[in-house]
Order: sequence, then structure tokens, then C-alpha cells
Amino acid sequence: MYIGNAVREEKDRLMEQLDKQLVDVKSAAISAAEIAAKNLEDLSDEHSKQIQALRAEHNDRIAHLKSQHDAQLKESSATHAAEREVIESKHRQTLDAMREEKKREIDKKSIEIQEVRVFLEQRIAALQVGLG
Repeated sequence: MYIGNAVREEKDRLMEQLDKQLVDVKSAAISAAEIAAKNLEDLSDEHSKQIQALRAEHNDRIAHLKSQHDAQLKESSATHAAEREVIESKHRQTLDAMREEKKREIDKKSIEIQEVRVFLEQRIAALQVGLG
């Protein structure tokens, strides 16, 4: 019986040791899990900060590109307006020159008509004198 008691006591002692080791392992596992959770939270916070920084950088870049685009559109619009003004000015000059040419042609035809009228009136007067 003495051997049986000694075995039982050894068994109980070993079981107590195992229980203590199990508690220690559980405690270490819980600590490790808490540390991992904290690390994950820290990484998540850092990731969020990086995302915010990237968004801010992205928004700044978009604003810069939009500003450049607006400036280019404004410049293009101004250039287009200036080109249109030059074209319209040349068109007006051409129309004015054509009007002036037509006016000279009309004046020339008016003079020719007047000369023909004077000639015809003289012929009519001469014929009337000759008939009368």
C-alpha cells in the first residue's frame, strides 16, 4: 500500500504541476493574444493614418491637376477668342473691301449710264431739231 500511496502522491503532485503549467501556458497564451491584438490595433491605426495621408495626397494632386486643367482651358479659350477675333477682323476687312469694290463698280456703271443718258438726250434733241 505504501507504494500505491507514493504513486498516488506522485501522480497528484505531477497533476498539480501540470495544472500549474497549464495555467502558466494559458496565461502566456492570453498575454500573447493580448499583445497580438494590441499590435494588430497599432497596425490598423497606422494603416488608417497611411490611408488618410494617401487620400490627402490624392486630393491635393486632383486639385492641382484640376487647377492646371482649368488654367489650360482658360488659356485655350483666350487663345481661341483671340484667333476668332483675328479671323472675324480679316473677314470684316474682306467684306469691307468687297463692298468698296462693288461701290466702285456701281459708281462706274452709274457714270456710264449717265453718259449714255446724256448721249441719248443729245441724240433725241438733235433728232427733234432735225425733224422740227
